[in-house]
Formats: sequence, structure tokens, C-alpha cells
Amino acid sequence: SDAVSGIDHYEVQLDEGSWQNVGMNHSYQLSLDDVDEGDHVFHVKAVDRTGNAAVISVFLHVEKGLPIPILETILIATTIAFLALVVIWTRKKGERS
Repeated sequence: SDAVSGIDHYEVQLDEGSWQNVGMNHSYQLSLDDVDEGDHVFHVKAVDRTGNAAVISVFLHVEKGLPIPILETILIATTIAFLALVVIWTRKKGERS
């Protein structure tokens, strides 16, 4: 039944940091100002109402000295059997991140 199926909440994690429960929000904003240069892994976990979890990861390489796209929002879309992650970025002309 619907009472025991479906997504309960999402959690996000950068590298080996602590998991942050973002509830049922389907978007999460990550500021690269708070991220050191180098390689990173961003994880999104979907937890269903019975406690099962599925994780998807995105690998990021951050170079702040170059005019690179700014990660504005990470959108989370999921079904019970599949978890997808969409990354949207913007860059202002002539701006360095």
C-alpha cells in the first residue's frame, strides 16, 4: 500500500562529510565558495518508507582560478527503483568562480 511504499526523504553528502537530511525537497543548492579546489564526490540518497536506500554520486573537479560554470542547483528526481540526478550550472560572462 502507499503507506509503506514511496520515498520518505532525501539526504545529501559532500565527500566524506555528514549526511544532511533535506526532507522531500527535490532541489538542493551547493555553493562552490565553500568547496576547496580539487576532486570531490557529491552523494544523493533516497530513503523509502521501509528504510531501504539508494545512492547516486556525482564526481566534481573544482578549479577556482578558471572561469568555470557555477554549480547553482542540484535537482533530485526519483522513482522507487531508479534515482536520477540532474546538475544545472550558470556562468556570468567575464566572472571567475
